[in-house]
Amino acid sequence: MSLTLGSTGKFTGKLILNGTTYTLNNAFDAHGDFSGMVGKPAVPVVLHIDSSGISGSVDGRALSTYHATYVRGQPIAEVGRYTLLLKPTDTAATVPQGTGYATLTVSATGAVSAVGKLADGTAFSAASILVGGPAGKLSVFSVPLSYPSVSVRGMKEPYF
Repeated sequence: MSLTLGSTGKFTGKLILNGTTYTLNNAFDAHGDFSGMVGKPAVPVVLHIDSSGISGSVDGRALSTYHATYVRGQPIAEVGRYTLLLKPTDTAATVPQGTGYATLTVSATGAVSAVGKLADGTAFSAASILVGGPAGKLSVFSVPLSYPSVSVRGMKEPYF
């Protein structure tokens, strides 16, 4: 999900869910809340915004977002290439077990890309932007994979 917030609480953006892109053009109320149906097929969206970011749910799935870490032109401290080990957090038979790996690259503009393989050899790639999260953590974007309900995502203490 990406959002652009106006000074009056109005927001625009897009949401990608199960391969379908939804256009967002709504507004938060005076308490920082939005609740409604979005797109076709319609999905329920519940959002709350405060100084720490946006939380809520989309189609019953919890979400949290954080502000971009850097502004245009600001030097990016985390620029470089990093190796990730990917351990499953689900023991279901549909989830590859073992350890996968990826190379994560952070560019001078804050763009983040990852290329890797899951434990079963399934290759993946993804791209996003560097975002802030809870103190001392790096938000890792969600990467939908070819398995039902499986993705690579999470919060990690980075070793920059």
